[in-house]
Amino acid sequence: MASQLYQSTALNQAALVVPDLYVDIVPPAVAAINAASTDTLGLVGAASWGPVEVPTVVGSLSEYVNNFGPVIARLYDIGTHVSIAQLQGATSFVIVRHTDGTDTAATSVVASDDLTAASDFYAAVAIAINSGIPNVSGKSNLVSFDVTSGTFATLYTGIYGDSLVTTISKGSKAGTFRVTNQLGSLSESFDNIAIGAGTAPTSTAFAYTGGTDGYTGITGASLMGEDVSPPTGMYALQTTDASVGILVDCSDSDTWSEQSAFGLEFGIYMILCSPSGDTVANVLTSKATAGLDSYGAKLMFGDWLSWYDTNNGITRLVSPQAFAGGELVALTPNNSSLNKSLTGIVGSQRSASGQGSYTKADLTQLISAGIDVIANPSPGGKYWSCRSGHNSSSDSTRYGDNYVRMTNFIAESIAGSMGIYVGLPISVTLLQNITASLVDLLSTIQSLGYIGSPNNGTGALPYSVICNLSNNPQARTGKGFATADVAVQLQGINEKFVVNLQDGATVTIATTGSTDS
Repeated sequence: MASQLYQSTALNQAALVVPDLYVDIVPPAVAAINAASTDTLGLVGAASWGPVEVPTVVGSLSEYVNNFGPVIARLYDIGTHVSIAQLQGATSFVIVRHTDGTDTAATSVVASDDLTAASDFYAAVAIAINSGIPNVSGKSNLVSFDVTSGTFATLYTGIYGDSLVTTISKGSKAGTFRVTNQLGSLSESFDNIAIGAGTAPTSTAFAYTGGTDGYTGITGASLMGEDVSPPTGMYALQTTDASVGILVDCSDSDTWSEQSAFGLEFGIYMILCSPSGDTVANVLTSKATAGLDSYGAKLMFGDWLSWYDTNNGITRLVSPQAFAGGELVALTPNNSSLNKSLTGIVGSQRSASGQGSYTKADLTQLISAGIDVIANPSPGGKYWSCRSGHNSSSDSTRYGDNYVRMTNFIAESIAGSMGIYVGLPISVTLLQNITASLVDLLSTIQSLGYIGSPNNGTGALPYSVICNLSNNPQARTGKGFATADVAVQLQGINEKFVVNLQDGATVTIATTGSTDS
């Protein structure tokens, strides 16, 4: 009898009778934990092209434009936030385009007297555009074609579709024609389409009209969407890799608590903002009324910022969300947005009003209430930066950007890989393997410098993992429970830097000391 191969757990060795070679393929006992992504910014807002309510990953502004159309100088525009966040170093985005439900596709009708053998043409075009040409090209990524009416329709809704041009010309082979679709930098061609009877058409270009964005009914609150199947708006981000989320230009305080709850549930740090031109007194009242006190969200004060929009050649007033969110995803998760220079800001509503810089009294009120603000100057000099690096929590042990980012990072890393141990018999070996996986993750994070205090230089570990018989008694394991207790020491952020200076002619300097650390 030939040797037999078995996958792990499929071979019951106690029941073997026949002498033979049995190869039991055993996977690595210790699961490797893949670290969760922390560099993706989720954006929900308006666009003039692209899929609606479908999370789509893009890596740059140019890729955004190809998928969702140009940057538009209007409220709720996703492209504006992509452009700003990219300036801060963001390189990964999840885009959710939201509409008010009135969006329409652009269309172009092919008149029957423009072409010879119209019915044959319609049928041939429908096959090429809607199904693709076998062994040559797939179906169109830009348009569809209705054979009954002879009408091209853009694949996506939005006014950007009105820029699309379809050109029909002679094909490379005699008696055939070519259909070319052009939208911005996107182009596709379907060549050598045979129409059967008749002759190939002469060159004809067709413009599109009627595309609408479904924009006028969008509000900050509508960007919340619904937690249905499939989810819409903000809730469409729940299955993505976004670590920071923004409802673009949403300043509705009625949404703050729900956004925060969403962020806590799905490990997404939500960036909120108060209305343009807000006052300190009003934002304090709004936050208290909303009952917002959570590390799941960061509230930016509504001192909106002037930004030169190179895409449209104008200076615009924009929400502080994109600057803060773009900076956060560009930083490692152990970092804070505090005092990090922000790029592209040319002013603010406060500076334009002549009120001058924020006083310590102003900053004390905002920071004490769990509200961050982008201001100039910063502790490090005359540049724009976030002035607290805090979320909206009043808990001083958890109000740092680094707390929520690291907590979500570690928790998501564990949640994404440790499920492999579910369903296995609880034994000492299983508990040891669980421990090994967790220690491997935490030691890797330590080696990257993301955890640990200066005291760890003495050799003490900045983490502990307990998963043994001490916290897994038979009374628990017999009911199907296995427990791992994990503790991690995060790094503090230098917020209040104190230098004790003693000088004077009578000061004595110890010559045996050193100025080196």
